Amino acid sequence: MSSLADLPKLIGFFSYSREDEGAVSRLSILRERIKDELGAQLGRTKSNLELWQDKKSIEHGEQWEQKIKSAIGESVFFIPIITPRAVRSENCQSEFRWFLAREAELDRNDLFFPIHYIDVPELADKSKWDRLPVLKTVAERQYFNWHHLRWHDVESREVGEAVESFCRSIANAMRKRQLTAEERRREQEAEARRRAQEEERAAAEARQRVEDAARRIKDQAEARARLEQARREKEQAQLAAKEERRKRAKRRRLEEEALRKEAVETIQGWIGGFKRVLAAAGPDGVVQQPATEGAKPDPPPPAGEWAATIVRDGNSFSILVTGPAGSHRVEFSAKALAVDKLVIDGVARPAPRWPGKRNSHQFTLGSGGERFELSFAVDNLGIGISSIELSANGRQILQTG
Repeated sequence: MSSLADLPKLIGFFSYSREDEGAVSRLSILRERIKDELGAQLGRTKSNLELWQDKKSIEHGEQWEQKIKSAIGESVFFIPIITPRAVRSENCQSEFRWFLAREAELDRNDLFFPIHYIDVPELADKSKWDRLPVLKTVAERQYFNWHHLRWHDVESREVGEAVESFCRSIANAMRKRQLTAEERRREQEAEARRRAQEEERAAAEARQRVEDAARRIKDQAEARARLEQARREKEQAQLAAKEERRKRAKRRRLEEEALRKEAVETIQGWIGGFKRVLAAAGPDGVVQQPATEGAKPDPPPPAGEWAATIVRDGNSFSILVTGPAGSHRVEFSAKALAVDKLVIDGVARPAPRWPGKRNSHQFTLGSGGERFELSFAVDNLGIGISSIELSANGRQILQTG
């Protein structure tokens, strides 16, 4: 069997409240019209299409409930006539329950075809469904509204068109492919596998979402850690730069202090040199050579040799040179970085500047062309003379400081 329409005999069940039948049997006439139209659409005859109705099908003396159950057990579609009496009828409610079980047995959910014959306001009120379970079943299915056709002649065109549309829905349901027990089992297994796969896919997607969320959290934590590391490195670099500036400043202070100390020591040495020159000068202003402790004073120069004495007046110096050729006088004055007014025997000579720590000036005296060298040692600051030397023919004849 590929569909219910292929059954040798097609049976449906027409459920209604007998109290709604009326004296003219309107519902029975409607049942006949539906049976004829459905037979025409499915190509059925009266012998192989039955629309079961208790009034027509139960003989006197038969057990009513057993006969109803048996008929519903053979039926493949169910047409309940919905009226206020029907939804309150215990018999109609039993028929509903029995066919719901039959529908489940056929593994279908589209074999109910309710006709809303007389308005039932409770059908739209869900709060009433628990008290009248029939309403919930009807409301959940597609029902046909027959209010406007209730008083029309069953043979009228309007009723005929409505019956045609109603029977088309039943015929389509009958032609729908019906699975065998084996096909249903395979389909159920396939459906179970499909659900298992969907559940596994959903679980995999859920795991992936969890992993993605964990990865995002990890990435965010790593990004924050990198930012924090960069901040610490920047802070450390700033601290290191600050420390380096402090060290450079300290070195500069130390260097400046060393330079100041050196300058002070140099000035003190320069002052000490001048003090020694002044201390060496006698009452007449002649500088005496300091005597070495325990040593005898130098004897006067022998005849034919040169000797010299020096007199200082402030920054001016006068050296008296005596020798074989007579006496000569060398005069000069000291200024910053220069020897000023160098005069030898009354003749001005070019005054040498002091480009270095020690400088000398050479000249000759006397008719014999004796060679003299006058040397000046400059103090550490380069602003004064710390010592004076005079040599004649390479022999030192004067030293101060």
